[in-house]
Amino acid sequence: MIIRLICSRKPIFLVNPSNPASHALSDKTLQRLKQVVEKNPNLIILTDDVYGTFAEDFRTVYSVLPYNTILVYSFSKLYGVTGWRVGLIAMNRNNVCDRLLSELPEKDRDFLHEEYAIVTSNPEEMSFLDRVVADSRSIGLYHTSGLSTPSQAFMALMSLTHLVNAESDPYIILANETVKARYAALMNALGLPADESAQNTMYGPGFDAPEGTVRISLANLNEEDYVEIARRLFELLDDYYSEYKTSAMDEAA
Repeated sequence: MIIRLICSRKPIFLVNPSNPASHALSDKTLQRLKQVVEKNPNLIILTDDVYGTFAEDFRTVYSVLPYNTILVYSFSKLYGVTGWRVGLIAMNRNNVCDRLLSELPEKDRDFLHEEYAIVTSNPEEMSFLDRVVADSRSIGLYHTSGLSTPSQAFMALMSLTHLVNAESDPYIILANETVKARYAALMNALGLPADESAQNTMYGPGFDAPEGTVRISLANLNEEDYVEIARRLFELLDDYYSEYKTSAMDEAA
């Protein structure tokens, strides 16, 4: 409910680095976003930065527009823990959503007071994020919201690896080097130029390969396996071409 009332102002939803293009927003684009917000200070930007750790010198929209940005992040990509469903939502303490809440019409504020009175005696003091958490548990189950203890412990350990190595995280470096090596092996074997731009996080068009394309995951195979994938692709294309020539000759006859 709270998201519907606030987001009726047409927010911007971003995936940065993007999917499927897999490129991070450039500094030029970030500055353009700043100009957009200057003209519309009530704009809400929701950015999903799950692939951010795979881009060099990555800059989140949150770092440029903290007042207007809701930051979403998941540990699933970097740490390979998709099944755990652990992630976070972050906002600046001083943010546009809390201000817009306070500026809602009296009718809406009265409705929200009654809606959230079940979880607090002072609903007006609930932040936007606290309301999102309450909404995620149908409000009445707010007291049971949050991760299980094992998930909390696991998420804390993953976070600590970067907090302890804030300047240079060896795990992130190793993960990036591993993915880049697999990407280079694949592209070299295919005889295609690699995209070595700092914004590239390894291009992949969508979660199901569109017709006429092949989707190759760089997440879970050894480097030499990608050379084998390239070999089999060429072998498959040769088979297709041979079948095409045979079919063309039959039609000509």
